[in-house]
Amino acid sequence: MRGVANPGLMSELKEGSLTCSQTANSGLSSGPSASAFSCEALGPCQAPNCDHVNGTISDVVNTIDQVDSSNNQEQPVLMASHPGRLRHGRYVVRLWRTSYAHLFCLEFFTAVARNGQLSGIFVSHDLPFIGMSRGDRLLSINGMEPSTIQECCSMLKPLLSLVLVLQSKCRQSMEPVPKPKMECLPPLDMELLTIKKRALEGDSDFTLTIRRWSPTLKLDLPFRNSLSQSKDHEVQLATCDMPQLEVLAGDRLLSVNGTHLPSRKTLGRCLDTAIVIHLTLRRNPGLGRPPPSKQLGTYHWPHEAQ
Repeated sequence: MRGVANPGLMSELKEGSLTCSQTANSGLSSGPSASAFSCEALGPCQAPNCDHVNGTISDVVNTIDQVDSSNNQEQPVLMASHPGRLRHGRYVVRLWRTSYAHLFCLEFFTAVARNGQLSGIFVSHDLPFIGMSRGDRLLSINGMEPSTIQECCSMLKPLLSLVLVLQSKCRQSMEPVPKPKMECLPPLDMELLTIKKRALEGDSDFTLTIRRWSPTLKLDLPFRNSLSQSKDHEVQLATCDMPQLEVLAGDRLLSVNGTHLPSRKTLGRCLDTAIVIHLTLRRNPGLGRPPPSKQLGTYHWPHEAQ
C-alpha cells in the first residue's frame, strides 16, 4: 500500500465503485427495533473510542449462541461493532454475517493521482453508525492489506467475519498498518439487520419483518412480475431461493408495508427507503418445498468466525 492520498485531491481522483460483498453470497444488510438503537451519530472525521474495547471474542460467541432460533423470534443476520480508536487517526471496525448470501454493504473506490499511481482504496459512502466516512482509507482486512478492488472482492467473498482497519480522511500517517490484538477488539454489539418470520394459519401464508439500521444497508430481495392464475392482474414472485431471508423461489408477495399486491415500483421504493419492511408472502408447499413454519436460515455463531 502506498502513502495516503491528499484529501484535497479527492474530487480529482478516478472512482471505481465496488459492492464488496457480492449479492450471490454476502450481506451488511440488524437487531432489535431499529428505532431502539442508541448509537450516537459520529462526525465525518471522527474515529471515536469504543465503550467496550476490552471485550473479547468469547463474550460475543456466548451472546450469539444464546439467540433463540425458533420461529417467531427476531434473528440478527448482520452485526457490527462500534469503531475502536487506534493511534495516528486509525480505527478498527468488526462486521459479522450469518450467511455468505448476505451483503456486507461495503463499497470502496480506488484513488488514482495525477501521475497515474494508485493512491489507495477508500470508503465510497458514509456509514456513520459504524464510524465510517466517505474518503476514509481502507488499510487492512483481517490483517491483510489489499492493493486493488479485485483483491477486496476475493478477500471478502469467503468471509463471514471481518476486522477492518481504516485511516480517517482527516489525518494522514505513514506509520505501519497496525494489527489489533484479538482480545482487544471491540465486541459485536450492534445489530444492523434482523429478520423475523411468522407462519400464519394454514401454513402457506407467512409474514416476514426486516429491520435495518439504515436504508444504506441494501437488501438483495429480487421479485419478478407474473400474471395471476386468473390472468386479471400481476403478482410479484421471488425469483430465486433466499434462505438467509427465509424466502424461496416462487413465493408470492401479498403485501409490503400495508400495500396489498404491490407493484415492482412500490416494492423497490420500499426497499430503497424503509427502515422496517413488513412483507406478507404465500408459499405453495408442494414440489418438495418446506412450509413456512420450517426455518431455512441458520442463526448462530458460525465456526468460521470463532
